[in-house]
Amino acid sequence: MSLHMAMVSIEGEHLADAPEIFERLDYRLMDKPRVVTSSEEIEVELRDPIIDRTTVKKVVYFAGGWTDILDFEMVMISEEAVWEEFSARWKTRIFCWICEGASNTYALSLYENGCKLRSVMATDGEINHNIGDPIPEEMNIDWSSAFEDDILKIAERIGAPYSYLDDEQTYHLYLLDESHMV
Repeated sequence: MSLHMAMVSIEGEHLADAPEIFERLDYRLMDKPRVVTSSEEIEVELRDPIIDRTTVKKVVYFAGGWTDILDFEMVMISEEAVWEEFSARWKTRIFCWICEGASNTYALSLYENGCKLRSVMATDGEINHNIGDPIPEEMNIDWSSAFEDDILKIAERIGAPYSYLDDEQTYHLYLLDESHMV
């Protein structure tokens, strides 16, 4: 498996909160989400090209007690204030991660009840961002040689395993306008 994506996992069921999350992240909803119930159908939907360069697609689904948001542009992890705000409001954990093989970039951030507990990023073996003490779920992870398996192992240990494209899920596909973003 070679992942080139980022994920935001919010503990609890927050599907109905997705529009507010996107608006808070300065996206504009273009329409109601398209709901699909199979991995094949969501893959077809994601392959359809977007003609407008300011439109992005985000996939939201609920699995294993977590609401997951796939962030193919890999930008949502940097929205620290937003994740602190929502984790405080919902009194929950929010786990963000990146796996990007082309640049060899791997990262995670963990928020709990309004506090950022941990944030680390390594690019091509160099740790260029390291805030907070390592969490127990990072045990035996060497960030100077991190790989996607390490990120997925941490996600599983946290309780938010990567489950995208499991057959028994309902996916909500959002088309979002980011033309007003700087």
